Amino acid sequence: MKFGIELLTVFDLDPISFIEIAANQGSSTISLGLSQFPKPVFGCEPWSIKEDQALFHSVQSALRQNEVGVALGEGFAIRAGQNIQQLDTDLGLMAELGASRINTVVMGVEGKEADAQLLWLAERCAGLGMKMTLEFAPGLSVATVAQALECLERVDHPNAYLLIDTMHWFRSGGCVQDITRVPAGLIDYVQISDCRLRNEAKGGQLRAENLNGYMQEATFERLLPGLGELPLLDFCSALERVSQTPPVYSIELPNLAQAQMAESASAWVHQCLCATRSVLNPPQTS
Repeated sequence: MKFGIELLTVFDLDPISFIEIAANQGSSTISLGLSQFPKPVFGCEPWSIKEDQALFHSVQSALRQNEVGVALGEGFAIRAGQNIQQLDTDLGLMAELGASRINTVVMGVEGKEADAQLLWLAERCAGLGMKMTLEFAPGLSVATVAQALECLERVDHPNAYLLIDTMHWFRSGGCVQDITRVPAGLIDYVQISDCRLRNEAKGGQLRAENLNGYMQEATFERLLPGLGELPLLDFCSALERVSQTPPVYSIELPNLAQAQMAESASAWVHQCLCATRSVLNPPQTS
């Protein structure tokens, strides 16, 4: 099993360094946004691929020269008070960078309005040669896998797929066995991280009712595979058994404290990759 690197894993790292580190660490795919994660960790100056044309072309060149692909374009949330069509220019830029797919979440938008925007995004991405994935997470308008499946069924577009974040899957109440309930071929992308299985602050309940605390944990306190409680190997093995085409696996491990303690961004990415490989690619015993 091969693993890409998600942009949240590297916080404020500039895109050229990100691409080069991914290539040097043996990852051929990354996720990418058009602007910098605002939390300073690695001391990089603010950057924007969208606003800096020279940087945009440099990123194109770095991707090509390092043989790294943008497996996922981020920054396309469907939000209250904003129509996704306003991001059409950004979608075009992602397509020019060679992104394979665009990810979206639904925040504060419900019913037919959310469905209409998802349908437009799926159709527009298809026209640009990209897939669209929908991610669910506790606290969002689409908060569970059941809600995501209902939403995708209503949208009913062949270019609309499901993205699974392992933290969100288990902390929203999912289990390994639930993989078999997802239609074959719908899961296109998996973000890997570990965490506590239960919300200790809520008496050991499985769900993540404390939204502020959950989002803090998801954004800054995720755990290296093997240090938490998620059955990651069982989960990925089950997914492989039911998948017509294996999804893309990528490491989303924003852990602020550990990243700041690392000697460098490269050392942090190496640590994340080693931990993930040790759990999901265990040595074969005879």
